[in-house]
Amino acid sequence: MLLHSAIENVVRNAIKYTKRDTTVEINMLTDAQNLHNIIIQVRDHGPGVPKEMLPIYLNRS
Repeated sequence: MLLHSAIENVVRNAIKYTKRDTTVEINMLTDAQNLHNIIIQVRDHGPGVPKEMLPIYLNRS
């Protein structure tokens, strides 16, 4: 349930903040280092997270 919520949140924000008339790309790949893992990529054309906010997101447990 938590994984679903996290992915949904990232995709929803990508759609909300991407520039008008651009696309949001979502890919699911197999992790070459560990075949039991997957990599989910979400690419948009939005402003991104402000640099001053990145340490907050990267240091959460």
